[in-house]
Amino acid sequence: LVLLTTMKKRELYESFLNAIPMLQELETYERMNLADALVTTHFPAGEPIIKQGDEAQAFFIIEKGTCVVKVTDRFSSQHTNEEVEVNKLERGDYFGELALLFNKPRAASVYAHTDV
Repeated sequence: LVLLTTMKKRELYESFLNAIPMLQELETYERMNLADALVTTHFPAGEPIIKQGDEAQAFFIIEKGTCVVKVTDRFSSQHTNEEVEVNKLERGDYFGELALLFNKPRAASVYAHTDV
């Protein structure tokens, strides 16, 4: 039973990785190794997953649920620094890769919209 569950998880992770354009250059065995290294993390609705300006530690693929992407509105006439929603993400979408690739601070905050 454990082996079956592990195999199903690996197949799911491989399908997610196969859909990420920047990973298309990897050989199949390299994507399989990456799939084996993935770890499922759960976030309840409303919880921040990453915060704008933070250092990058990981990138994320949404296995289930939805997330919202928000950026601080520094250019509004009121200068309130309020976060503005700029995108919604769902199963199979990914985020956080650019900050890792370019060693830059997070460009946006991402929150769990539903349990993810």
